[in-house]
Amino acid sequence: LRDPKNDLLVLHLSDLIRMAFMAATDHSNQLRMAGLQTLEDIIKKFAAVPEPEFPGHVILEQYQANVGAALRPAFSQDTPSDITAKACQVCSAWIGSGVV
Repeated sequence: LRDPKNDLLVLHLSDLIRMAFMAATDHSNQLRMAGLQTLEDIIKKFAAVPEPEFPGHVILEQYQANVGAALRPAFSQDTPSDITAKACQVCSAWIGSGVV
């Protein structure tokens, strides 16, 4: 894989997070699954990218509320188990990334 520090995709990170959030919170289960997978991919790709304005911090820290809000509906009682399982994988990626 390419070095994430030199990847220009980071310039569109807020759009990627917003897109993943919208998909992960949609009514369509297929879209929710795709949104959660995208969120997991984003976390894995950008977890080590430093925040240029705040030394000692990573860029994903500013999206903590967005990630939490995207995951919350996946743990409601009426959510299919495969969606909840994928959300657990995203939580694991988030915690394992060290962003929190």
